[in-house]
Amino acid sequence: MLQTAVLDYAGASHIGHVRQENQDIWKVLEPLGAFIVADGMGGRKGGRLAAQLAVSTLSQYLETQQFFEEDAQKAVKIISQGIRAANQAVFEQGQQRLDLAGMGTTLAAMWVVTTAVICAHVGDSRIYCLRDQQLKRLTEDHTVVNEGLVQELKESSKHILSRAVGISSHVEPSIISYPVHPGDVFMLCTDGLTNAVSEEEMSRILMEDVSVDVKAKLLVQTALNLGGKDNITLIVVKFK
Repeated sequence: MLQTAVLDYAGASHIGHVRQENQDIWKVLEPLGAFIVADGMGGRKGGRLAAQLAVSTLSQYLETQQFFEEDAQKAVKIISQGIRAANQAVFEQGQQRLDLAGMGTTLAAMWVVTTAVICAHVGDSRIYCLRDQQLKRLTEDHTVVNEGLVQELKESSKHILSRAVGISSHVEPSIISYPVHPGDVFMLCTDGLTNAVSEEEMSRILMEDVSVDVKAKLLVQTALNLGGKDNITLIVVKFK
């Protein structure tokens, strides 16, 4: 069980200025020290449902597993299996209803395990770490460009996902273990933030001497001020 005294966290989400529905989901499993964001896609009905189903399935899977904090290898296995279970749940729902065909979602999850965090993701939702005034991206977007699936770089190809939860019967999440230092600030976020706000500006806001709740609100407001073309969702986690 996570000692919540070792960290502060805050989440925030906004529909933005353009979309008609917020298809982003975020969730914190405080007793487990697990944090999840998802960005649904697949039409008005399918996108939000895909994100909700993926987050709830992963959450339930993590909550039912027997786990000892010192066993980081088992944590990696558990979160990998949980994401595959989420993928299967979303895929099967999309297969059963024509109006949900093709729905899917990105997913980024972080699980605190003693002196490290397990970071897992599918798609282009990201996880960052601010340490010693340096912002580091811990995830690599699963796009056709980044995974070398297109021969020629085109502007239209930059944001096409190569992996997402629920669009096929199998998905392979990317998972790393990353050490935690006192004072670290982690952020999970959807592309509504990262497509609008530069990493330099995100770093500046995360370094401000304000609460995590204020940091989260400032990040969302900055994205809105820069157009708010997509749903914006993030969780900020600060270790003491």
